[in-house]
Amino acid sequence: MNSNLSKISFQELQDLKNKEEYIFINFNYSYSIKIISFFEKIDMKERDSLIDSFFHLTNTNIRIDDLLGKLHVVLLKILVDGEKNLIINSIGLSENSIEFLIDNMRKILDNFDNKNLIIIENNSHKPFKFNYSN
Repeated sequence: MNSNLSKISFQELQDLKNKEEYIFINFNYSYSIKIISFFEKIDMKERDSLIDSFFHLTNTNIRIDDLLGKLHVVLLKILVDGEKNLIINSIGLSENSIEFLIDNMRKILDNFDNKNLIIIENNSHKPFKFNYSN
């Protein structure tokens, strides 16, 4: 399939054109999807279906009692719903968690066409000011 996953720096995000074409996840501004609140709004039956789909796509059992597990389910839900361009702020995730996320999302994106997933590297683990406008 023709989908892309990339890691970029915060500065590269600032320089990104057409930001309005992206869904932002885990950013500290009003247009961003908040992982936990979005996850909690997913119906339990659909959540179970997404977890099952995640296993079939990645051959990995996912725990949903932590932020990383919830993030995986949220991302799969957004992709299944047809969104094409996602940007994730990695703040709060360890390097191992980010690598786990990348490995799983590569497997998942292999089953979708024309999707773009960007992970923002935030090595400082501090929130940063983000300018949404181009």
